[in-house]
Amino acid sequence: MDFGIIINFLTALALGALIGMERQRDQKSGGFAGVRTYTLISFLGGLSAFILQEFNFSFILPLVFGSIVVLVISSYIVSASKGYMGITTEISAFITFLLGFLVMFDQYKNYALVFGVLITILLSFKNVLHKFVEGAKVVEWNDTLKFALIAFVILPLLPEKIELSLFKEPFVELNYIYPREAWLLVVFVCAISFIGYFLVKFMGSKQGTNMIGAHGGIVSSTAVTQSMAVHSKSKVGNRLVNQRPLITATILATVVSFIRIGVISVAINSDLYMIILPVIFIVLTGLMFFLIYSRDDSGKGAQIRLESPLKLKPALILGFLYLLLTFVSKLSFALNLGKSGIIITSIITGFFDIDPVILTVSSLSVGGDISATDAICAILLALASNQLTKSFVAYSTGSRQFGVKVARILMVLLILILLFILYIKSL
Repeated sequence: MDFGIIINFLTALALGALIGMERQRDQKSGGFAGVRTYTLISFLGGLSAFILQEFNFSFILPLVFGSIVVLVISSYIVSASKGYMGITTEISAFITFLLGFLVMFDQYKNYALVFGVLITILLSFKNVLHKFVEGAKVVEWNDTLKFALIAFVILPLLPEKIELSLFKEPFVELNYIYPREAWLLVVFVCAISFIGYFLVKFMGSKQGTNMIGAHGGIVSSTAVTQSMAVHSKSKVGNRLVNQRPLITATILATVVSFIRIGVISVAINSDLYMIILPVIFIVLTGLMFFLIYSRDDSGKGAQIRLESPLKLKPALILGFLYLLLTFVSKLSFALNLGKSGIIITSIITGFFDIDPVILTVSSLSVGGDISATDAICAILLALASNQLTKSFVAYSTGSRQFGVKVARILMVLLILILLFILYIKSL
């Protein structure tokens, strides 16, 4: 007996039961199908795939699927005669059958599991989605379409690399531009702005912005800072919006980014464990500022009312600057400056993206090209320059109150980073 096939059948049953439970929970009595019917439909899909694989009976899929179609259409006609015109349950039955079919193929099983869970979540969000669509403003719908264009049309169409053929050795690497990489940063910034708009709309200023900071810091604390800075200039009447939730979101994003960087660095090279000390100290300092600015501040500024979900212009500016600094970083490598080149590159690259620095210097330290101490210092220098960038973005893009307070906090973190660099170099 092949236990792998048994597990696949059980997985098909589980997927059908999951979707069936959601459908039975939502439907009225006397509906087309419940948990048992959906479980059997998914199992029938798995059985069809098994027969196809074992007996090479190529007509099994159209034969069984056709039977399901006839059954579902008959049920829909009966339901329509009773005044129920929805077709979601019937469509989900077709999908359940096909998911059960795909589960039996090892190369497609994971896809079936992912799509099964996502479809169940989509079906369960019926009331939320209906409420959102019915209450959506024109600007929200238009910006949703714009974001879809930016993320799902333009990004996939952009080439990964463009060759200019302008430079000779040893600067040949300067000939390459990576537009998709830069546009991905634009997408990140727009996504944080877009998701943040609806978090604030449905959860309120404080909880919504904290969610932006906590999740956005995993991707890009610079993008979060830029987004919060733009919103800090918003006004309700003659009053600026409450600045504290925007400041706490920026601090939280920075704290999360430090934690992420410490984990990645040690995961790549365990010899970099010393970086945990400055990370812990800086994270605690950041959390202290977070708690200070999270205190009750009712009446201090109007509540945030975001005008539109998408802020494209600042995102495009960040994307362009990313390309520019990437060029400068490659130039320093091409000049073959040795350890000094690594330090210079870390500082320059850190202005916008710390991940390349972590990956590069951690890998170099694993291979013995640079010491663990130099690798830690390079990462910390990248973090230091990143705090400068965020301070500049906060001050130049945001309101004066937001810019000054965020810049002061980030400068404290910057000083702590520099002190730790001096301490590590002295060991």
